Amino acid sequence: MNKETTLYGFTYEQLSRKFKYDPLTGALYGKTGRRITAQDLNGYIKVMMPRADKSQHQIYGHRLAWFLHHGWIDPDLHSDHINGDPSDNRIKNLRLIPQDVNNRNSKMNKRNKLGVPNVCSSPNGKYRVHVKGHTYGYFDELEHADIVASEMRRILGFHPNHGRAA
Repeated sequence: MNKETTLYGFTYEQLSRKFKYDPLTGALYGKTGRRITAQDLNGYIKVMMPRADKSQHQIYGHRLAWFLHHGWIDPDLHSDHINGDPSDNRIKNLRLIPQDVNNRNSKMNKRNKLGVPNVCSSPNGKYRVHVKGHTYGYFDELEHADIVASEMRRILGFHPNHGRAA
């Protein structure tokens, strides 16, 4: 694990002077004491940190929360919201994981028309189970395809939240 003691070039001292973090609620506060609620289009809390050259650097709240709580962050790992709520930055809801593990705890793709993760319609009129780049069969019934897809996700180590509604 690569324990970096800076976050995007900012030290713990610089960030802790400008921001406060409550690990129980996940709230971030600016130096004036006001709660930071700005979100991007996906619902992630974001903050702006001024650089020495007067430019602004956007920092995601979940990475800042981890860094302020632990004093380090691994830049090679992703911050995952275990429950899938991008605005829930409680420390117990955050974990650092590799990208491939993070991909196993994602919401259902917006283009999924069936409402069943890892299942799609095929041109032959059957339901295709497709997980991690492999096809695990074609089924006449959506329910059967769902059962096989669920079992394959379990076997392959997907998080139970994977495929939740977007």
